[in-house]
Amino acid sequence: MNRLLLNLRVQYERFRTLNAYKSGDWRNVPIEENGDPLVPVPDECKYPFYAIELKLSDEQTVCLRKQVLRQFMYARRLVRELGYDLIIYDGWRSVELQTKLFWYYMKLFTVDKFSLSHLFGECQTPGDVEKLFLSLPLPTQTALKEANRSYVSWPSVDPLCPSPHSTG
Repeated sequence: MNRLLLNLRVQYERFRTLNAYKSGDWRNVPIEENGDPLVPVPDECKYPFYAIELKLSDEQTVCLRKQVLRQFMYARRLVRELGYDLIIYDGWRSVELQTKLFWYYMKLFTVDKFSLSHLFGECQTPGDVEKLFLSLPLPTQTALKEANRSYVSWPSVDPLCPSPHSTG
């Protein structure tokens, strides 16, 4: 495929994906598995934010698709020539990490909007937040869950419809 056609296809897919995400219809964007494997990002260009800063995981490996990592390394080389650097903070997330992230943000942002900090203040872990959340009345759960989705996606166990997030 020549460069112009490839560029047009990429732009078209970006447009479709962005529109689907904005409309909340991202589940209808088909995922086409291309066989490109997940590979670990080299230590010198990663900062596993969720493990180091948020303490949501002991796993410090950050993985990207092989082709994405190749393109990142190329871009990194270019910006380093200009005296800058690029670091990867996030990549593929396990369902377990996505779940912990969802409950972490529930406590950090969402409960404040509903003036429920007094209830969640004692929660020490994402699991504590989830347990307390499940004890709330169903209408409150629904409202909190929907509000929290503006920060982080609900975990998906469907491999053909993973949770969307800002990093791709």
